[in-house]
Amino acid sequence: MRRRLFNLAAAVSLVLWVATVVLWVRSYYRFDSLGYFFDCDPRVGQRLVYVSSGNGYLHYQRNFTTTYRRASGLYVSGCSALAVDLLSIVKNAHYGHEWQGFGYMTSESITRGASPQTSRACSIVAPHWSLAILFAPLTICWAWWHGRQHHRRRSGRCLACGYDLRATPGRCPECGAEAKQAKPQPAEGAAA
Repeated sequence: MRRRLFNLAAAVSLVLWVATVVLWVRSYYRFDSLGYFFDCDPRVGQRLVYVSSGNGYLHYQRNFTTTYRRASGLYVSGCSALAVDLLSIVKNAHYGHEWQGFGYMTSESITRGASPQTSRACSIVAPHWSLAILFAPLTICWAWWHGRQHHRRRSGRCLACGYDLRATPGRCPECGAEAKQAKPQPAEGAAA
């Protein structure tokens, strides 16, 4: 059961890693945005959550705004990557913090007048490489583990402890595990 969970987690990690690397490369050519507008609340306004990718950065933002009203639902947009620099938005914001390509920003703007408008936002910016590093270790561990098992199986060793089973092919004398490997390959130079 644990092995199946590990395999599932490694597969999800691999898919996320590949998606991150593809999005990373694509971000230098195209600015993509995926967002969701929630139903409008007359007291607070409309809530918007979106993720965008451009110029090597991933940007998450949560907005509450009374400035515009849209029907609730999912939206996708895109433009040239040269048009948007996500990190400079955080660097130049009044409440923005930036460190080594990572950024965090909160902002609030209030416009007074005949129709007052309020907008509050919270943003997080991270470089794509950081997410690629985050998703890689589980996949690397999975590949190493399967490579080790394959090597043990081909060389006639116990899959649990690695003990040489050529003399006792039925059960491992070291750990007691039952042998589950194929026939061991003869050593190089040995007579058949």
